[in-house]
Amino acid sequence: MRKDQPVYLSIVSDSMRPTLSEYDAVEVAPCDAEDLKRGELVVFKQGKILVCHRFLGRVDGALK
Repeated sequence: MRKDQPVYLSIVSDSMRPTLSEYDAVEVAPCDAEDLKRGELVVFKQGKILVCHRFLGRVDGALK
């Protein structure tokens, strides 16, 4: 993923309801972890799949 080109992904479950529903599309772009704000959505690779979660904050420097 390049910083100057966002990517569009489709949500495949209802686990983020009511904010996001299954089949909603989200636009994601790379950022530095230090720039994340509470409540923003983050996408990361877990094994072979991409996972979308809401960023809640940091605990001892680790993202939560």
